[in-house]
Amino acid sequence: MGTVFLSQRVWEMSSVTNINRLPMHALPPQFRTVAEARAYVEAGPEGRESISYPYEVTLDGTWDFRFYPNPLAVEDSVVDPKTDLTWDPIRVPLSWTMQGWSNPHYTNVIMPFENKPPYVPEHNPTGVHRTTFTLDPSWAGRQTILEVGSAESYLEVYVNGAFVGMSKDTRLAAHFDITGHLREGENILTLIVVQYCDASYVEDQDQWWFGGLHRSVKLISLASSTMKDIKATPQLSADFTQGVLDVVVESRDVDCPVQAWLYDPSGNEVCHVAEPASQGRCELALPIAHPMLWSSETPTLYTLVIGLEGKREYRALPVGFRSISIARRALLINGRRTFIKGVNRHEHDEFTAKTISVQSMVQDIRLMKQHNFNA
Repeated sequence: MGTVFLSQRVWEMSSVTNINRLPMHALPPQFRTVAEARAYVEAGPEGRESISYPYEVTLDGTWDFRFYPNPLAVEDSVVDPKTDLTWDPIRVPLSWTMQGWSNPHYTNVIMPFENKPPYVPEHNPTGVHRTTFTLDPSWAGRQTILEVGSAESYLEVYVNGAFVGMSKDTRLAAHFDITGHLREGENILTLIVVQYCDASYVEDQDQWWFGGLHRSVKLISLASSTMKDIKATPQLSADFTQGVLDVVVESRDVDCPVQAWLYDPSGNEVCHVAEPASQGRCELALPIAHPMLWSSETPTLYTLVIGLEGKREYRALPVGFRSISIARRALLINGRRTFIKGVNRHEHDEFTAKTISVQSMVQDIRLMKQHNFNA
């Protein structure tokens, strides 16, 4: 038992960005039918909050918490489930800064501490978050993945007292395979978060600084045959009358055929193709005649559904057809001259810091459009 890397000051080792973190990817949630996957996309950002995800469980809620002034103050025994320590309640996700531990810090063009990379201050707020969970029996025999949506900025993960992995990257989700650390009945998850690390130099920006867990913590169940990544690239002919959606699907099953469906904004099927896979990779092309084009003024989106044949795994994502080019020193979107009227938006809320609700994000977008921003 005991913490593994805190005593070695790994948060200041720029050569170590992660340990046992799964490769970064962009996968939408998995569903059991084409209809379920389509409903996820077509529900829109706000409607998706009421959708049931068969292979995901959120661990959001009230966790146990211990606060320390710096990482070296954390006891090795804090990850031992048998250790008798006093814990405070804390809401997850939400920065500990917004819940009475440490202070928020605002900087503009300078670092919030002395500029000597990769070193950070000795006074470096650190939080230990702990919760328990019990797996659904239907997940037996499958792989269990832990997703930590956002931890600022150094993260260590422990399950039942055993070290699982480490990650540095405040803005991207970190995924870990925790299957081998699970046991029947109740499991204990411990997340150690250090506010500043060497990566903070890269993340510096005109912003408020907060420490803690900013986004949801989830458990995801995967079958032995599952998609690993999806890349969808819309292409348009020079006259915009013909389109093709090039799709690359990577999966664990080296020979499993892949199917793809494309639906227009009204829900009508435009195209359906199926192709064999080779070495876990499948390339598909979905042609479409006279596609409706996407722009900032008419953000027309199609729905792409991807399925592994015979595996009851379907994933869907919205796609738009557009052309971007430069001619005569002008930016052209779908052949029309366009001026970028943009705003630098940080994920920030005056009450919840960097934990942003869907409603808040939608409100920001509407406010931007009302003031004629297009980027």
